[in-house]
Amino acid sequence: ILEDLSAKKKIFIREKLLSLATHSTKLSLEEEKQKKRILDIYLNAGFQPPNLDAVLDACQGKVGTLRLIDFLIEEGVLIKVKEKVLFHQESMEQIRKKLQEYFYDNNDISVVSFKELFSFSRKFAISLLEYFDSVNITMRIGDKRILKKKT
Repeated sequence: ILEDLSAKKKIFIREKLLSLATHSTKLSLEEEKQKKRILDIYLNAGFQPPNLDAVLDACQGKVGTLRLIDFLIEEGVLIKVKEKVLFHQESMEQIRKKLQEYFYDNNDISVVSFKELFSFSRKFAISLLEYFDSVNITMRIGDKRILKKKT
């Protein structure tokens, strides 16, 4: 039934969320300002995003900041790579494209090569490669990754 309603554009299904096609979330003026602040932090951070605690500190622990971050994740504007590790969608798209370009000339990529390609710490590199594995962009074979699908 849900698939039929979704196909008819009566409802939207996104991961664990279900909503009417006519539903939209309305943010208050203060929430819009806070949303912009959060997005600016992540967008300006590029490939080196701050951890979640640093963002909360920068937002002065304002009430509702975590709820707004969850909202931005649900909307697909922030991408949760790992607990407390978020990237702006635009940064993730740049990483994905650059990774795909790497695969034009290479059959596989190691953690070290990925780390050097983006100047990531080993921790970030592993988290991102695991994320790309989870969304079927790459596939781990031993200690390397191969491109799983063309995007």
